[in-house]
Amino acid sequence: MISEILRIVSRFTKDIKTIDGSFQRLFVALMELTISLLLRFCYLVYFVPKFSWVALVLGFMGAWLGNRYIHCQMCVKREMSNAKSPIYSQLNSAIAGVISIRAYGAQNAFRADTQGKLDRYTRTATTFYSLNRWVSFRIDVLGGLLASGLAAYLVYTRHGLDPAIVGFSLTIAVSVSQIILYWVRISNEFEVSANSVERLQDYCTIEQEPHHTAKGEPPAAWPT
Repeated sequence: MISEILRIVSRFTKDIKTIDGSFQRLFVALMELTISLLLRFCYLVYFVPKFSWVALVLGFMGAWLGNRYIHCQMCVKREMSNAKSPIYSQLNSAIAGVISIRAYGAQNAFRADTQGKLDRYTRTATTFYSLNRWVSFRIDVLGGLLASGLAAYLVYTRHGLDPAIVGFSLTIAVSVSQIILYWVRISNEFEVSANSVERLQDYCTIEQEPHHTAKGEPPAAWPT
């Protein structure tokens, strides 16, 4: 019963706050990054059409890396959140019961318990940040391949493009890697925020009481 009450309170506090705040902000940011990536790709296709297939292959590789990163990070982030809550509970218990801990001489046992919770959180946090470095390195490598490949193509082929267009194309290619990385991270945060929508949807689709009908009306003399 208590767990159900806490679950309901969480729906009307944390989940509603997420939907009204970060969910909308992340959706707008995700749409802006998606449109920006599409415009940059269309620019490369228009001015350097022979190089567009290389950009397309690298884009698919970046999407594949981002998909693997999102699936791994969501699991690690869940474990990280589960490991963080006991630390705060331990701190509150220590502040509230410091007199009892000192009276019974339980400092060492309490310290060992706290250290175990901190070690568990540290392991999950290390994995979480290692995943960030993993995807960042690979996205940067893909961005470097795109920029260097485009530069080699523009320099060693006779295409007759204006030098200003060449410089602008290289600038676009260099910025693609950063935008892809931001897109992957924003997409991950947006997917996590979307869980709040799913949890609220579960409460909106529960079985309801039957609607009022004339057959169910009590007689005028009720109660007799």
